[in-house]
Amino acid sequence: MTGDRIARLSPVPAEADPAGRLLADLPPAWHGDVIGPGIEGWESVGEAGRDRALHLEGLPGRLRLEIAWMAHWQHLDGLKVPVDTCNQLASLLTWAAGTGHVLPESLALADKQDLLRLHGVWFHGRHGRLPAEDSGSRRRLGRLLGYPQLALAARLHDGAWWELDTWHPRCDPRIPLRPREPGRSVGCSPGEARIPWARDAIKWHLSVLLESGTLTWSTLTCQRSQALLRFARWLESLPDPAAAVGDLSAGRRLRR
Repeated sequence: MTGDRIARLSPVPAEADPAGRLLADLPPAWHGDVIGPGIEGWESVGEAGRDRALHLEGLPGRLRLEIAWMAHWQHLDGLKVPVDTCNQLASLLTWAAGTGHVLPESLALADKQDLLRLHGVWFHGRHGRLPAEDSGSRRRLGRLLGYPQLALAARLHDGAWWELDTWHPRCDPRIPLRPREPGRSVGCSPGEARIPWARDAIKWHLSVLLESGTLTWSTLTCQRSQALLRFARWLESLPDPAAAVGDLSAGRRLRR
């Protein structure tokens, strides 16, 4: 992603309403229930497929806005908008609402695997069979729930960037990088640490080192974060992880 594309999604004041923040990012032509007709050059914006426009009718306002935002983010990221996949996600969420399934309040908080399982139920209801694990539609939905969902989570997050469990400069322009950072296309997930206090400590520690210039992003993602996650997994194997942190002899055993 180029610097000018990142700048166009730069953070707005913290007091702004999260949904209003998304709406402010979108051009007026992307505000409706049907997106595409009337947008100049739309033929070159969307992926070739069955659907010519985004159809988001019937969705709760927040989810409609989030799908439109993720589609627009992918456009700014330099990729074709996956029109068919966005419509499929909208269709299964509309179906879920009408059949008594609990909808996520926000796609930023939705678990990817939960949505893929819901897709399987929806697909079975329409076709009488489950989709193949490696089917094209399932892979494309998984991609939509990848970088665009991470970018949505970062955009809606009002706290510090390092509080998120997954960090990726492509999706979050708040992450401090060097002007010519060779590792800007690489992300990491310090939130994989399962002990809450260890997870918080790892994220805070890495953020301080990065923001102070002590570590570069390349070093953080290639070495330091992985080492700390290995340490966290070792702590998880102990009866009393908190006691081991201050035990120097335990630290020497770990190094061996």
